[in-house]
Amino acid sequence: MSVYLVNPLGIVIFDDSKNITLTQTGIVEAFEAIFTYSLPETALRGYYKVYVQASAVGTSRKTQDSFFYNGYVNRENIVELNWTVTLTGQGEVKELKIALPWILDLKQPVGPIISPKPSKIEVDPYGNRYDVYQNIKVTNTPFTLKFRLVALQEIKIINESIPLSALKSLPNEVKPFLKPSPYIESDSPEIAAIASSMLQGTTTINFSNVGKNLNKSFMSIKLG
Repeated sequence: MSVYLVNPLGIVIFDDSKNITLTQTGIVEAFEAIFTYSLPETALRGYYKVYVQASAVGTSRKTQDSFFYNGYVNRENIVELNWTVTLTGQGEVKELKIALPWILDLKQPVGPIISPKPSKIEVDPYGNRYDVYQNIKVTNTPFTLKFRLVALQEIKIINESIPLSALKSLPNEVKPFLKPSPYIESDSPEIAAIASSMLQGTTTINFSNVGKNLNKSFMSIKLG
């Protein structure tokens, strides 16, 4: 007997099976199997489907049911950000840059509302946005900047598997992040050899499996 649970996004989050040994004593025999799964607090709000299959003596039957889970997390969540920056002391600040939140899957129907209004907004080559304030005079009264942002975030299904050939034509804006640095040793022959061995015999990349393999491979690298 097997059972699996599917969340509102169509992802299987629980899959289990049990073998039950029975000695038939009559024409009809009833039995039960108990499967237990606790939904976490971060489970999505919505309809969940339960699929059950039982097989015996060459015969198989399937059934399904559904239930609604009223969780805290919806497929589209409202995100509200409020923060304050306060300058104290005395003097003049020639230029102050405040980084603004910028997330690809956030829709911003309200904001950012900024008080006082910045001198200008700058965008760097990577798409990060900054409020820029110039010639701020700070006296005995603190200079306070207030920000408010309301956004919608939709939870989507992400296909984690991509063709290996896609790595040969990466966008130019991604390439700077692949260059070696003191803490990212992408030019290490040992790391390159491990990466190459992980890709042997495959035509696609699954990022979940890559992460698991990296955790195992890291233990085999001698740190010196």
